[in-house]
Amino acid sequence: MGTHPPFDPGSSARVAPAIWHPDIVPAVVTLAPAPAGFCRGRGLPGSLRPIAELREGAARHLVFDLGGARHRVRILNGPDEASLVLAIPLDGRGLAQARSLTGALAGETAEDRRSPASRFQRHQLAAMLDIVDAASTGASLRDVAVATLFPWLELDATEWKSSTERRRIQRLLVAGRQMVAGGYRRLIER
Repeated sequence: MGTHPPFDPGSSARVAPAIWHPDIVPAVVTLAPAPAGFCRGRGLPGSLRPIAELREGAARHLVFDLGGARHRVRILNGPDEASLVLAIPLDGRGLAQARSLTGALAGETAEDRRSPASRFQRHQLAAMLDIVDAASTGASLRDVAVATLFPWLELDATEWKSSTERRRIQRLLVAGRQMVAGGYRRLIER
């Protein structure tokens, strides 16, 4: 089992959030006492109150509601809890959660911490604009498909009408036209 202790199935997760062990759920951020001579550590703000807490040996497990998101934290006890550092495994698990927690502690909201467009999303945006540009020349949808995303496409008219490539080009053309008509503002308002 990944939770400590067994939770009441009748309780709402909003009222009684589960406490997860970091070995089970990498979303748990581990804080440890700063090593001797490490001057950059800091404690959690004194005004910060957990919505759930559990002591397990020398560690404390806490759940915070910060900046519109839940943050699960494990604090390893040491000589000075006023000087803490992030403990992130070398495999990188938990890095995004650590960034989210530090951003929330700095006052950022979940919207502020939203990651930029992924590689796939950037590719889709570029494809949409390429398709809109190609279609604006008066080319047929099939010619647009060959010119932009599917240069290998060799379908006769009957195959083209029922192809997934045709439907994809149609969807991207509609989305691209919406983007050109003003939807791009959502990207630059951030």
